[in-house]
Amino acid sequence: MFSSKSTETRILILGDQTIVINREKENPMRFRILIDSAFRGYVEHISGDWQLSEDHSINDELLFRITEKIGTAQSA
Repeated sequence: MFSSKSTETRILILGDQTIVINREKENPMRFRILIDSAFRGYVEHISGDWQLSEDHSINDELLFRITEKIGTAQSA
């Protein structure tokens, strides 16, 4: 995963998928998820739990892998 303190963007390669994760500046606990250049929804960390936006199209396995990577990126 690409990680830089100068950007709020992370790029994750999982198999044949490219996942771009953008942290929102207004709400640093909310992340915009794009998979293969298509918007798939938002993931937000609320009260110690990860929640998906209502209009998401991310399956549970992929959500687990994304939030696992976001969790390590939060302290970066």
